[in-house]
Amino acid sequence: KIAPLFFKASRIEGGLGIDKADASFIFDIVGLVAIVIGSLAASYFAASKSFNRKTLMTLCAVMNLSYLVYTYLAIAQPVDELSIIVMVAFQHLCYGFGLMALIFFILQELTPGKYQLANFSFAMAIMYLAYLLPGMVSGFFSDYMGYYEFFVWIIICTIPAYIMSALVPLNSAPSETE
Repeated sequence: KIAPLFFKASRIEGGLGIDKADASFIFDIVGLVAIVIGSLAASYFAASKSFNRKTLMTLCAVMNLSYLVYTYLAIAQPVDELSIIVMVAFQHLCYGFGLMALIFFILQELTPGKYQLANFSFAMAIMYLAYLLPGMVSGFFSDYMGYYEFFVWIIICTIPAYIMSALVPLNSAPSETE
């Protein structure tokens, strides 16, 4: 939710100073294509592997790697628009990859049983809530901290994702009767 504001904010304010049209192109076109490619790559990756702890940790790491991009952009404040486009494409690619990981986890680990659709819907609602709630306060925190400190804080906030990925129980395989 903060990335478009970061891109449009002046360099004096810690942003990148990109105009609205260029920011829209970067997020709406480049970002969309990269998320689709990342999602397809994650689908291929997950299909070629069994869904185990190592796969989950890899997918978690790739998704959280995307947050380093904004921290780098806040530090470097590159002027070259092509490098910004490449970084945003990489970020969206990683995010798409990681988002598919979360959906795979939900499908494989949380939805087996008699009420698969209800379980899936409930898990997706929780996933959306986990996205929505931080977004509601992110503007306040980015204004209070500044963009660089905010993005560093986001990286720190990814630590629980690694801990949960390491500790969450995984089903060995769904049973045929479910």
